[in-house]
Amino acid sequence: MDLKTYEQIKFELAELIRAGQLIASEREQDPNKRYDTERPWRALLTRLAEDRFTVVVAGRFSRGKSSLMNAVLGMDRLPTGIVPLTSVITYVRYGTSERVCSITKVRDCEERPRSKNCLNTSRERKSGKCKAD
Repeated sequence: MDLKTYEQIKFELAELIRAGQLIASEREQDPNKRYDTERPWRALLTRLAEDRFTVVVAGRFSRGKSSLMNAVLGMDRLPTGIVPLTSVITYVRYGTSERVCSITKVRDCEERPRSKNCLNTSRERKSGKCKAD
């Protein structure tokens, strides 16, 4: 699907959501409850506007999940190898610059530019496979 087709479908879907929001709002007799009635519809419109979706890839170790995601991305960004390299939940998002953000249990975020040779995770730094930037 090309970008123009995607944008057209997205526009049509937004119109359907707005129509559903209007119908739900008109059915609610109590003006004080209309806001709550429209809330899920607004949430749908927000998600649609963000152009963000989640794809979950799960499976056993060394079964090609990272290779599959690299193919979907059209570039090698997730590490691949014989030993497990991505044994943590990994999110890939579009951004204006390429970077890696490691989030610890306390939700601290350590950001740095992506290395050419590896994902630059704390596990790779500890193992000596990758040096921190």
